[in-house]
Amino acid sequence: MTAGANPICESLVNDRQVTKFGVAEVDATGRALVLVGITEIVAGEPVEKIRPVCDSAGDVKLFSNTAAALSAAKRAGVGDLAVSVVAFVKAGTVGDPVKALIAKHKAIKVEDSNAAKGATTIAAKVSAAEALGWDNAVGTPEADEYADLVLRDASVAEWKTYTAARLVTLTASLTAAGIDPVTYAASVAP
Repeated sequence: MTAGANPICESLVNDRQVTKFGVAEVDATGRALVLVGITEIVAGEPVEKIRPVCDSAGDVKLFSNTAAALSAAKRAGVGDLAVSVVAFVKAGTVGDPVKALIAKHKAIKVEDSNAAKGATTIAAKVSAAEALGWDNAVGTPEADEYADLVLRDASVAEWKTYTAARLVTLTASLTAAGIDPVTYAASVAP
């Protein structure tokens, strides 16, 4: 909204040149307010001001939901003007950090295992291709396949390097939090 701009009565909106029309949900129940851009002449120059819509008593109007606020756009006759809608973001809870850390550790262990399997599989293919001489068969389909295997090997190796490093980090975090990374039981202080 434009600082210091007073609200505009809903009944007046359709009599003004509306340059913007927006709806903003203000609470978890879905109540919404309408903001309109109105061009006004200030010191001889056109200036766009973003103003909230109010009722006939001058109170900023809260519509029961977004659909009701959008119907105000129809009543205002904004035509094909794009209407922006900003939904209310409900605050959420993040939960127990220890449980989250354990869940992430379990997930990265599985991913690291999968990366290890992938790395072993592709490394075996690269070795087999080299044993067949595909690495020296310049200009042949075998050489093209070998080049593809080398690229895939690099991709899987990058993945494995990431998962291994992430596993080390999460294991250290569990240990620092007093959780055994093997059993996920809380460590007992001596």
